[in-house]
Amino acid sequence: MRLTGRIRLRVVDDGPGIAAEDRARATAPGVRLDERDDGHGFGLAIARELAVLHGGALVLEEAPGGGLAATVTLPIAGER
Repeated sequence: MRLTGRIRLRVVDDGPGIAAEDRARATAPGVRLDERDDGHGFGLAIARELAVLHGGALVLEEAPGGGLAATVTLPIAGER
């Protein structure tokens, strides 16, 4: 049996979110939009790169009620 389609993982938070004009930049390697905590600005870039390498995508958008929604979409195994 061969499965078709895509799988979607969505993570939603209720924080301040990321302004629409900054979302593409937020997934660039080494870019940090928030300097309050430790970090080097590679988390979203790595997530985006892994999704793309496996035939998928990472999309950042406003969550319902505010905050950020990060959605990773990947093809089901054998569908690339």
